Amino acid sequence: MSFPAVLIVDGQEVKARASDLDGATVSGEVVEHTRGRKIHVFTYKAKSNWKRTKGHRRNLTAVRITGIG
Repeated sequence: MSFPAVLIVDGQEVKARASDLDGATVSGEVVEHTRGRKIHVFTYKAKSNWKRTKGHRRNLTAVRITGIG
């Protein structure tokens, strides 16, 4: 899998200009697909005794970077 380079850090210097990143690519492999921790959302309306609890878990993908060229 190949990713377009967005940002390159060279020691203490950050290279983010288009001329510095021209032709640079990042290759990697997908390690796993997982889900994040659960977030509980509680909503209510005052004076009407209406309430709802919802949950949400974000889908995450772990990627191992194998090379920068």
